[in-house]
Amino acid sequence: MAQMKADDVMKSGTGKSLRVKIGAQWFGADLDSGLQKGSVFSAEVQTGKFGPWLTEVDLGASIPPVEAPRGSSVGGSSGGIPTFPTVAPFWMPFASNVVANAISGGLVKTPTDIKAWVLAAKEAAEKAAIGDASF
Repeated sequence: MAQMKADDVMKSGTGKSLRVKIGAQWFGADLDSGLQKGSVFSAEVQTGKFGPWLTEVDLGASIPPVEAPRGSSVGGSSGGIPTFPTVAPFWMPFASNVVANAISGGLVKTPTDIKAWVLAAKEAAEKAAIGDASF
């Protein structure tokens, strides 16, 4: 079972089930699942006739707390040491693959070239997530 966090939860158009947004994707769930916005849970994902569906929802799941690096504080930085989110953005694996392919293809000549590739991959992933195909 995968561990997830509900970014948004609303009733479906028919009112017979829930629509649960996790990252950029929407899932169906039973009304009696107990899911609410911000819920951390584990569940199985199955593909049904109405799209991806969350089954075997377990609200007892929790994400273990991650300790902040020494010298940093939540919501800012201390002593010039940056703080980082505890979960990588959804586009990070895609950007990593794009940069790796650019490096192996000889398109990255210097370490500073990496930033341009990461920003382009991030923009493409974010636009694709909202259905904007103009990238």
